[in-house]
Amino acid sequence: MGKGGPTGIATTTGSPDSNATTAPVLAGIGAFFPRDWRGLVGDIVAGITVSIVLIGNIIGFSALMAPPGAGNVATVLWVLLIGSCLSGIVIALMTSLPPIAAGLDTPTGAVFVLLGAAVGAQVAAAGGSGSAVTHSVLLIFWVASIISGLLLLGLGAIRWGYMFRFVPYCVVGGFLAATGWLLIAGAIRMTSGRALDLAGLQSSWRTPDILMLAGALVLLVVLLQLRKWIKSPFVTSLFLVLLCIVANAVLWQQGLWTSNSGWYIPSIGALPYWSPLAVWNQNGLSSGILLQTAPEIFAASAVALLSLVTKTSSIEVMRSTSADLDREFIAHGAGALAAGAAGGISGAVQVGSSRLLQDGGGQTRFSGVVTALIFGAVALFSFDLPSFVPKFVVGGLVLYLGYGFLIDAFKRPFLQKSWADLILILVIAIICVQFGYVVGVLAGCVAACLVFAYSYARVSAIKRHTTRAGFSSNVDRSLEAAQFLRGRGEAIQIYWLTGYVFFGTSDRIFQMVKADVEKCADGVVRYVLIDFAAVTGADSSAVLSLVKLRNYFDKKGIVLVCSSLVPSARFALEKDGFFGPKSPHRSFNDRNAALEWCEEELLKERAQVEEMVEDKIPVWLASQLGNWIRPDFLLSYLERRFLRPSSVLYRQGDPADSIDFIAQGNLAIEIDDGSGKRLRVRRLATHSIVGEMGFFRQQSRSATVVADGPAVIFTLDRKNFERMLADDPKLAASFYEFVIHVLADRLEFANREITILAR
Repeated sequence: MGKGGPTGIATTTGSPDSNATTAPVLAGIGAFFPRDWRGLVGDIVAGITVSIVLIGNIIGFSALMAPPGAGNVATVLWVLLIGSCLSGIVIALMTSLPPIAAGLDTPTGAVFVLLGAAVGAQVAAAGGSGSAVTHSVLLIFWVASIISGLLLLGLGAIRWGYMFRFVPYCVVGGFLAATGWLLIAGAIRMTSGRALDLAGLQSSWRTPDILMLAGALVLLVVLLQLRKWIKSPFVTSLFLVLLCIVANAVLWQQGLWTSNSGWYIPSIGALPYWSPLAVWNQNGLSSGILLQTAPEIFAASAVALLSLVTKTSSIEVMRSTSADLDREFIAHGAGALAAGAAGGISGAVQVGSSRLLQDGGGQTRFSGVVTALIFGAVALFSFDLPSFVPKFVVGGLVLYLGYGFLIDAFKRPFLQKSWADLILILVIAIICVQFGYVVGVLAGCVAACLVFAYSYARVSAIKRHTTRAGFSSNVDRSLEAAQFLRGRGEAIQIYWLTGYVFFGTSDRIFQMVKADVEKCADGVVRYVLIDFAAVTGADSSAVLSLVKLRNYFDKKGIVLVCSSLVPSARFALEKDGFFGPKSPHRSFNDRNAALEWCEEELLKERAQVEEMVEDKIPVWLASQLGNWIRPDFLLSYLERRFLRPSSVLYRQGDPADSIDFIAQGNLAIEIDDGSGKRLRVRRLATHSIVGEMGFFRQQSRSATVVADGPAVIFTLDRKNFERMLADDPKLAASFYEFVIHVLADRLEFANREITILAR
């Protein structure tokens, strides 16, 4: 049936049951059995149609997997059919993507071919008979199938399916394109007996070969038109049944209705029963063979896992639905164990056959069960079903699937003009065809990772960049201090990083920061703050870039300050002496603390800003309200208060009946988060004002204010303010102007911060 086997993806949505990913793991009779006779007929006919295609694929693989010797192919065929029967029933009932058809997994079968050849050679070299070689090979297949089932069942039981959701679309597209090409090549080889290459096409053609290939091509065109003209899911199955009847009648009338006429798949003959337990008791497997083949056995399990993930992703894409990958693991693991109990080799979901099952009228889980039961009937009763269907009919079906896969693979990226994806799909498809699905999928994942790394590296990890001139810490300072920091804003450069910092982006961070520093005059930049709060992770290259920045900053006399640094990177830097008492560079847990530290360090360089004492507060207020104001006269309206550390000045919800001026120390503003805990949002430094908004709005306090250490404040309560209005209206007007100036300054700076954060 072609090198790739009949696998593919459906494009239609299917029955409502196809989205039942939350249904019980084992569906009841009502969940999978058709509701009426039309559904029953559709499921049965679709199941029979799909089984013919899959049996042809299994016959082809049995010849490859069987050791040389008379009767060996029949034994291997029985093992494959009975295994596909039992595992197919379990998978059809338990899958989250019904309707599903299961059969021999092509990538796993390819690994089994190599494994069987190695084991057969070892047994034959040891003097084993042809029968011993066959039994040893089948026992290895059986052991590998059981181990694969246990692996899948275990992964599904512990719900690790999310860890395997890594298949990018280009890999799925390459998988589909390769499958489509191999199906087309297989259909041509089946109907004409020629490979799809120059040598095969240029060889002499016999009339029967031409007629069979032409019949398959005509059938392809008719099937495509039928799906376009008639939307009924039963049309494909009914048409194929009628076609088989008419074709058999014509071939019978021409005397060609025989197995040796070339128009039918050769008869499979009688199939012998095979029991692994009986064979094990007679011959067994030597420990040497088991140890030597252990890597190949586990490789087969890994291939089965990778193939299942890829096929599941393919069906999700083409059916526009989502699967429960844990449930698929459990279904396939249980199916493998069920097949192993009868001595069979487990099957797996067949994407192309599942598509044909749905397009052919299958609507429920029962259609997949019908397909599996036919496998069992052929194995147990040697029922030669494929001999009733002409080759060109099967070939036309396979061409139909192959054509659909090629369209599905290239249509989406072509419409989106995603040329990189188109190229990757083509390359992955070629690798799959030339070297097998496993190599192609792995190569595709590697290529997708490289493309992602290249694309991600082009996106800057620096989310935004600003200076202290446009962004401040959560500390309210005096107007003089705020103006000083704003005027020296370029001295503090602030960077926000985002995403995952790795080798593709880390050096670019270094280059961009270096370029920004060199734009400024020498000595202007004093601190560079890099915030890692939005960074999801970092590799060793990120640490190396920070080291390069440190070395560069040491030459420039610049301090590097990091906030919310990734724990692993911070640990590595601390061990290297990057941060510490002997290093000028600093690391903080959050951006606000880091920026506050930078501001404090910069303020220390301002001679006018020293540690404030309380007797300077009247002078400061007088300078703000007007130099004509006598400080002693102003103090007559203020009440001096001393606050111990953590003492509460205001409580959230209290009446706002005073304004306070901080003469010494700091105050913290905290807000109730709704759970009884207080969240610190800002800090007020010396020579700043608090409480003015609630005071003039005559509303309750919107936050709790506590002393952040010992503090001295001067309070203007409402009674003294009203006395000021009556005694000295000019002073009261100056006070109003001062408060408006403070609020306007805060609002203007807040607008700058909002603009920066909105970038």
